[in-house]
Amino acid sequence: MARKVSNTGQTRIKRNLEAIMPLTKQIFSLLKYYVIGVAIMLFITSYIAKPVVVRGSSMNPTLNNFDICISNRLSIVLGGSIDRFDIVVAKTGEEEIVKRVVGIPGDVITYQNGVLTVNGTTVKEDYIIDDPNKHHADMDFYELKLGVDEYFLMGDNRTGSTDSRYFGPFHRSDIISKDMLVFFPFNRIKLV
Repeated sequence: MARKVSNTGQTRIKRNLEAIMPLTKQIFSLLKYYVIGVAIMLFITSYIAKPVVVRGSSMNPTLNNFDICISNRLSIVLGGSIDRFDIVVAKTGEEEIVKRVVGIPGDVITYQNGVLTVNGTTVKEDYIIDDPNKHHADMDFYELKLGVDEYFLMGDNRTGSTDSRYFGPFHRSDIISKDMLVFFPFNRIKLV
């Protein structure tokens, strides 16, 4: 025999459902804003600005280990130029590295005894504080001619950098972003 539900029971269930509905609407509204926020953040980091954490000392003294930066992604996405001495983020397989562009397409580069020569001209690099006594001959290379789509990247701390001397030249498609705004630590805020 079916049990009869009283009017007071139905009223109580209806009141409980009415009490839950605003909470459900709030949850869905909050979830909607969360999804929109994530989509905006993904768009910004994919096409406009890339957050970067510097790992290691290869860019000392320009950038230090654990400096937190924002890098310009938009200029790369829009096909802007990559110029000599720009600081870029490049991908090496699964990893991303921060280095300085020292050679652009068509350049002939030599690095010998800690001296960088581009197209036969010795480059004065004021941003380097390398100790010449730490220079190793295995870091040298002679007259490397860059192809149409090749860039040569080196760290500012030449004796402590794994860069194009190890990986070889990078293609434009390997370069993710350029230029850095250091915003943490706060005492090092600067544009490089």
